[in-house]
Amino acid sequence: MTKPLGNQAHRLLAVDDNELNLGLFRLLLTQQGHHVTSVNNPFDAIELVKQQAFDLVFTDIQMPGMTGIEASKKMREDGFTGPIIAITAHLSNIEELEIETSDVNDVLFKPVTKPDLNRVIQQWLKGGIPQHLDAQPKAGTPFSAAKLYDLDIALVRANDSSELATEMLHLLIESLVNTVGELSSLNNPETLAQQLHKLAGGVRFSGATLLEVELEQLRQLVHQGAYNETHIEALQKSIQDLVEWALEHPTPFD
Repeated sequence: MTKPLGNQAHRLLAVDDNELNLGLFRLLLTQQGHHVTSVNNPFDAIELVKQQAFDLVFTDIQMPGMTGIEASKKMREDGFTGPIIAITAHLSNIEELEIETSDVNDVLFKPVTKPDLNRVIQQWLKGGIPQHLDAQPKAGTPFSAAKLYDLDIALVRANDSSELATEMLHLLIESLVNTVGELSSLNNPETLAQQLHKLAGGVRFSGATLLEVELEQLRQLVHQGAYNETHIEALQKSIQDLVEWALEHPTPFD
């Protein structure tokens, strides 16, 4: 493994096909003083690991063209010996089995928080910024009481930073506007599932609890083969409602 830059700063690589997730990783990790390189596909990540020295790699699992597990195997074959941390919203039974026998060292589940990242860096590099174990997040509205945008939950997920929560919301809205039109592959469940996974990855970092619940419900319907056009339209309506709300509340915490 390469030597870290110091007692706290490390060279980190983040890999995710969702630009919102990458933006959040850069914010959380650079705020802690780490040197972060981010790429939106596993193929570029494999090349970078061969060319540059990284202390640790964060990689999403479900990515187009190659999974994070497959990319991890290739990195090991190319000589990378540092920790590889998989990031995912959920694991299927098959993925759980693959993880157990893979070259991945640990798994983090979305939404990933600053304490999550601190714990992993502290555990695997023994030089990360220690997390304050006694600092518990403020209690927010339960997920069962989902609403369009929950300020309390947004703050918890942004480590009590209203500035970061606001920036995450803006990044989410930009992502939703760019991808909502892709929700049209009714005859291709696999493509639709990938679209939902991409959307859910960003939503889980925000306070958009209603949309988070609806994405998970539709994901389960797609998995069961029990979805139809009405379900897609309902989700698109929820996305539009959130976009309109965000435009009306550009600084929701003021």
